[in-house]
Amino acid sequence: MADRAVSRRRVDSPVSQSDSSPDLVVEDDLVEWRRKYSLPPFVDLRVPTSEEHASSYVLGEIAIKKAFFDTGFRGVIPVLIASLYGFFEISPSQLNPPSWRLLVAIQNLDDLEHLSFGINEVLFSYHLAPLNGGEGRFHLRPRSGLPIVEELPKSDRKGSAFNKKWQERYVFTRLPRHSYRWNFVAGTHPAFPEGESTVLRARQLPLDRRQANFLLSNSVLHRSSLWGNMSEGTVNDPFAAYQEAAKVISAKKESARRGSASGTTSGDEVVITGSRQLVTVKMEPPSLAQTKKPQSGGIATRSSQQSAEATCSVGILATALSNLNLQVFPQDGTVLPPGEPSEVVHTLQWGLLRSPVASREELEDLKRQTSVERAQRLAREMEIRDLKDRVKDLERTAEVSSADALATGKRNSELEEAMGTLKLEMVMAVNGARVIGRWDLIREWFKGQSNQWDLVKALEQFKAVTLEEAKNKNAPLPTFEDEPAIPFVSRRPEGSSS
Repeated sequence: MADRAVSRRRVDSPVSQSDSSPDLVVEDDLVEWRRKYSLPPFVDLRVPTSEEHASSYVLGEIAIKKAFFDTGFRGVIPVLIASLYGFFEISPSQLNPPSWRLLVAIQNLDDLEHLSFGINEVLFSYHLAPLNGGEGRFHLRPRSGLPIVEELPKSDRKGSAFNKKWQERYVFTRLPRHSYRWNFVAGTHPAFPEGESTVLRARQLPLDRRQANFLLSNSVLHRSSLWGNMSEGTVNDPFAAYQEAAKVISAKKESARRGSASGTTSGDEVVITGSRQLVTVKMEPPSLAQTKKPQSGGIATRSSQQSAEATCSVGILATALSNLNLQVFPQDGTVLPPGEPSEVVHTLQWGLLRSPVASREELEDLKRQTSVERAQRLAREMEIRDLKDRVKDLERTAEVSSADALATGKRNSELEEAMGTLKLEMVMAVNGARVIGRWDLIREWFKGQSNQWDLVKALEQFKAVTLEEAKNKNAPLPTFEDEPAIPFVSRRPEGSSS
């Protein structure tokens, strides 16, 4: 009963219902996808059978949603996504396409800005949550409003990555080195504080450089480590071909020394493992490796067979060596010498040791250049700040000067008005004094008081004042020819009393 209940639960689960039909993906769809997404030849895709669904466990294979190709998947699991799957021990097909898109954008931001994103940074900004309560599917939900990259507004989200039926279109692809199983993650997980500093540094970048659409554009993907690893598994790797040829020659020589029979080498595989690449090379020697019967009809001897095989192996080695010199090592100036494989391997080792040193030197040069540019930018900013302060000071001075000029103008107007009033008062005072003085003289004359006048003295004073005024005004001196003569006796008017 318990087994039946569990079975019924799995059949009724959203996983089983939605994954039972892959929306009729057929071989023609695979051809179209290869053309549309320019998939490399090593990406091996197959259509699911009627009994398979996305949660099915097939050794060395995983289910890949069609929407994953729109987010940049080209046969290589992104490192950041693989880290998340490894941490929670889930399968890549359990994460929805928007979360794939988010993680690929973060990895591309890492490639562009060299910020070293890892699982700590992702889980500091996001947490893994069940998708709509669905059993076995998850998505990344931002924490506390601190997303690393900025996604489109909901009204602008279009395409297969945001299609509600994304789980219905999937195929299986081969990943020989990986074994993923569907698992269920219960509960929540805390944020990792170790990722805070890198996330905060990333959020200081301009917003347009953190947009998901920009980070998933073809121009960025072509410069990313994700598409840079698309050569994984190709059969046209010169270095792998050289190693295979050297391995074959060493085996031939060892076989010849032992005197044992040597078989025809075909279909060999060499796997080169690195931090992020898997290269599989298949060597198929030409028909010379298969010995022919001599024209005389006799059977080929062991020595002639070994000679032909050695000639073939040397030819393979020379071809591989030429490919390496032409296609790979011209980039760093390394030239592989012909001869024993040990000598070539020694040269390769020296080149590999030299490359990190050169890379470190280039990195140090870039750091120094960045420091100089940062210092120059800081100096320019300080200069601009000083100029702004100086402009503000000049503006304040201009405001004060304008206020002073306004006050001075007002005072000048008041002074001009006062001067005008003073001139009028002077005119009134002078002319009034003249009128009053004249009347005083006339009144004294009428009253018979003119005998008190000293006419001679008055005339002399008049002449002295007139001459002084003429000198002050630089005017011609008067001659006083028209002045009347002073009589000896002053007569009073008729009818005046004594």
